[in-house]
Amino acid sequence: MRQKLFFVSLMFVLTTNHLQAQDYPVFLNNSCWRVQLADFVFRRVVWLIPEKDTIIGAFSYKKYIDSAKNRLVSFIREDVANKRVYRWWGFAGDKILFDFSLKLGDSIVLANNVKYKVVSVDSITVYPGTKRRTLKLVNSNYPRQEYWVEGVGTLEYPIINNWELPSDPAYYLLCSYQNGVPLYNAASLPPFCQGNCCPIPPIVGDSKKHIYKWFPNPFQYKSTYLSEEKLESVTMKVYNTLGQLVNEQKGISGYTLNFFRNSLPNGLYFVQLWQDQKVISTSKLILSR
Repeated sequence: MRQKLFFVSLMFVLTTNHLQAQDYPVFLNNSCWRVQLADFVFRRVVWLIPEKDTIIGAFSYKKYIDSAKNRLVSFIREDVANKRVYRWWGFAGDKILFDFSLKLGDSIVLANNVKYKVVSVDSITVYPGTKRRTLKLVNSNYPRQEYWVEGVGTLEYPIINNWELPSDPAYYLLCSYQNGVPLYNAASLPPFCQGNCCPIPPIVGDSKKHIYKWFPNPFQYKSTYLSEEKLESVTMKVYNTLGQLVNEQKGISGYTLNFFRNSLPNGLYFVQLWQDQKVISTSKLILSR
């Protein structure tokens, strides 16, 4: 009987070790994310787009751009061997962002100098039907809990810890990509995707097309407006520097619209997009040869 119990215990230990030793799903695998911002007034969608690697000190970091804020979001690096992801905090240096080696009951101090304890270890299903380990971390004196998903990050703003995020606007991860393929899709989870939440993602070095709505600018013959959300019955009005209306297009729908110079002379122009009798966008465009 003792021998049988010994073998049962041995098999349990070996099985547990095998599960823990399974390949770690790399976080920075040509990854990008599509995130929805929402408050009481508006909803909009942004991309977190990878740029070229940057060397800081002894480490190489991936540079990420937020398409809505038109600024650098983060420098992120990954220690694959130890299942940890780090973020560069400027003068504060290198701080841990995620530690996926943690087990139930483990504790960790994050960049806010608050100690969090792992109170739940579970998993969710991601594409194509594989499981990803999830960790829930809490601090009894701190209101916001951390919820991490291997290979995905957080389900709010994936490359920032939840404790950093404001209560308004709220952030919701719509889609997580690796190598251009959707990994996590929020279509089956609250707050649910609106329309196609996982369109074709940007590629490394492609941030300008998403940060600058009009591209190219300046332009010679045509400039294209790239919208993160589908346009419905939009009117485009173009004015010169004297305030004169020089071009108008009505009933525009879709994710792009084009402005052709036609016979317009070189110079500065102001472009307004109208929807439901409200201006939804104002931009400056430069025509040059």
